Amino acid sequence: DEGGQLVDQFTLTTGEASVAHAVELSEAGDLYLAGQITIAGAARPWLGHYLADGSEDWTLDVPSNAGVTAPAGVDPFGEIVTVSTENCVVAAVRYEECDLLVRKYDGEGSMMWEVAYVDETFSGPVFSLPGFDASLTFDRFGYVYVSAVVYTPAGTDWWARKLNP
Repeated sequence: DEGGQLVDQFTLTTGEASVAHAVELSEAGDLYLAGQITIAGAARPWLGHYLADGSEDWTLDVPSNAGVTAPAGVDPFGEIVTVSTENCVVAAVRYEECDLLVRKYDGEGSMMWEVAYVDETFSGPVFSLPGFDASLTFDRFGYVYVSAVVYTPAGTDWWARKLNP
C-alpha cells in the first residue's frame, strides 16, 4: 500500500522452479507475472495472470528449449504482449544464440498472434539477473514497439521493430 505495508502475497506452485523476470499491473488491478518455469527439467517461457484479489486466473508455459519471457506489457486495450527468448544455447552464465518471439494474448490467455525472429542472434538473460536485454512499449493506438540486443560477428547491435496491434 502507500505506506509500504504488504497487502498480499502468494507462492507459485506450478513446475519445479520459477523465476519472475517481469511484473505488469493492468488498470483493473490484475497482475501479470512473466519469466521462466522448469517443467520436467526443461526451462520454459512462462506467463501468469492473477486477479486483483490475488487468485490465479490462468498460466501459460511455452514448450521450448531454454527460454524465458521478459518483458511483458498490457496494451491500451487490456491485452497482454510478451517478448521471449527461446531455443537458446546454454552458455556458462547466460543464454545465447536465441530466437526472439513476440506474442499477444487476450484477457483470457488465448494467443491472438505470434511473430518469431529466428535469423538474428539474440541474447537471453544472465542466470543470476532478472530480465534480459529487451524492452517493450505501446503507443496510444496499440502499436507494439520491441527492442533487443543482437550479437553479430561485427559486434553488438540494437534491434527494434514496430508491430501492428
